[in-house]
Amino acid sequence: MDVHQGHRPLAARLQSRPHVWTRVRAGGSRLARLIGSGRLVVDPVRMGMAAATTRREGPESVRRAYADALLHLAALSIVAGAIHAVVAPPHLAEAWTYGTFFVALAAFQLAWGAWIYARPSAPGFRIGAALSAAVIGVWILSRTTGIPFGPEPWQPEPVGALDLAATAAEALIGVLCCGFLASAAVRPGVRWLPARFRGLHPVAMAVMFCGLLSLLLGGGNHTH
Repeated sequence: MDVHQGHRPLAARLQSRPHVWTRVRAGGSRLARLIGSGRLVVDPVRMGMAAATTRREGPESVRRAYADALLHLAALSIVAGAIHAVVAPPHLAEAWTYGTFFVALAAFQLAWGAWIYARPSAPGFRIGAALSAAVIGVWILSRTTGIPFGPEPWQPEPVGALDLAATAAEALIGVLCCGFLASAAVRPGVRWLPARFRGLHPVAMAVMFCGLLSLLLGGGNHTH
């Protein structure tokens, strides 16, 4: 009995179509040359193990990931922008340079929060991290040695609840942006962070809660 008898109808149909038969033979010859040259290694055992590992670990790794990282990043920026918007009018009455700075900073943080959530990208994360670091640096300077210009140059300002909440939000924004930049190198356009960043979830929730609470309780009395 010819073991290939069952395959003859298929071969006959392929040979009846010369252009299809030519492509099949060319593809088979090319695949044979790749395997023979060692450039293509087919290991069914390892392929099966890799597939099983992907099925077993893929959903688990996604489930354990920091899935709300991008949402928290945007919300933190909006909280910081809201704080700066609240303290902008008193600073504008104190000095137009101070007020203009806080108006521009509030507008940027509010807009950046919405933009980075809608269109996460490496340049956007870099901008967020750099601006947060710069604002924190200005805050440290204003609370230690004082700003070298304005109505009271080189006079340190007291630390208050609002500025602490805004600075904590900006510090966490910088950390999350760096985390997204590290993840974007592997997964472009990522909207969540790996499981090792999951510990930031309760920290972000606490910072947002404290920021909103500071706005509600101390919005009129600022020292930022």
